[in-house]
Amino acid sequence: IGGGLGSKARREWQHYDRFDIPYSEKGFCYNRVRPKYDIPLTGYEGKCFVVDVTANFYLARTATAGAIRMDPQFEQKAHREFFIDALGKLRIAYCNMFVVGHRQEPYPSKCVDNDKTEYNDRRFPTGQDKTVLERRINELWFYRNNLKCYKDYI
Repeated sequence: IGGGLGSKARREWQHYDRFDIPYSEKGFCYNRVRPKYDIPLTGYEGKCFVVDVTANFYLARTATAGAIRMDPQFEQKAHREFFIDALGKLRIAYCNMFVVGHRQEPYPSKCVDNDKTEYNDRRFPTGQDKTVLERRINELWFYRNNLKCYKDYI
C-alpha cells in the first residue's frame, strides 16, 4: 500500500500509476500511463485503488515484498525496475488515507559535510555522472526485459 507524499492529494506523476506493456516478438514497449478510471479496492472504495506503481515508500509484508529481489546491477536507482519485476507477483494499491513527509531536496547544510556530499552526489547526480548513470540503467533495463522502447512520465 502506497500513499500520499506530504498531503492526501496525489501529485501529477502519481496519477501515471499503471503499466501498459504490449507484446511484440521484436521486444516489448513499456509505457507508464494514466488510467481512464481507477479500480477501487473492495472495502475501501473512494480511499484506495489498484495501481501498478506507487511512490518509493509503501507498507508491505516483508516476506512478500522481499520476494521481489532488487537486481544488484541497479545499486543506485531502481524505482520502475522494482515495480516492473513485481508485476503479477504483488498486489499494489494507493490509499489516500496514508501520508508521509519526504525530503526531495538535497541534504540541508547543517548536516555533516562528508555525509551530505556523498548523499547528494549519489541521490542527485549532475552533468556527466547523471548521463552515465541514466545510460547504464537504460542499457541494463532494455537488455534484461527485452525492451525496444519506453515512455515514462518522469
